[in-house]
Amino acid sequence: RSSAASDVYKRQVSTQSTGYFILHLFPLPYHRNAYLTAQAALAAETINSTSFWQFVNLMFNTQTQFNEKNTQYQTEIEIKKNIASLAEANLGLNSQIIYAGMSNSDLDWSLRVDWKVGCSRGTAGTPWFFVNGAFVMASTTWTLDDWRFILDPLYPPTSKYAQNHEFLNNGTCTLPDKSCEYLPGQFECCTRSESCIINVGCRC
Repeated sequence: RSSAASDVYKRQVSTQSTGYFILHLFPLPYHRNAYLTAQAALAAETINSTSFWQFVNLMFNTQTQFNEKNTQYQTEIEIKKNIASLAEANLGLNSQIIYAGMSNSDLDWSLRVDWKVGCSRGTAGTPWFFVNGAFVMASTTWTLDDWRFILDPLYPPTSKYAQNHEFLNNGTCTLPDKSCEYLPGQFECCTRSESCIINVGCRC
């Protein structure tokens, strides 16, 4: 699901002149090879930051090769060698650096810390979304317009959402209540004393 959403994230980042996109690695324990590939990504980053993103994209594009079904008869050493060889063949990264990185204690510690931080923030799966540190109930099916609904109000008033996003009349609220679209396609009815807050809903 993370790979399905990654293209939309990249398109959103490319449309904004300010702001940052941060990827935290959160290997799920029930995916056998997730931790190894996350360690390999950190090993790629020791070469340069560009190599990290190239490696992440490579893993998204080839992740079925390393799923449980296709690696069930391989040893951990064989899987590590295959990951390192794939990085060298496709990205020109030194396979010895990638392989060694998957056993590096410093990279292992860094990944454990990142994972524990994710747990402390309530992360329960991947992908999990935060905007300015606040959890967003987003979906991997969201389009670029769906993300702009959330993000554009945080920028100067240059988009249709930033100009007037608060109340939309979807015909479900009784006057004087107003309909609040707080997430794409998600509505609440706000009273006169309440405001419509993106990603939250109606609040006084």
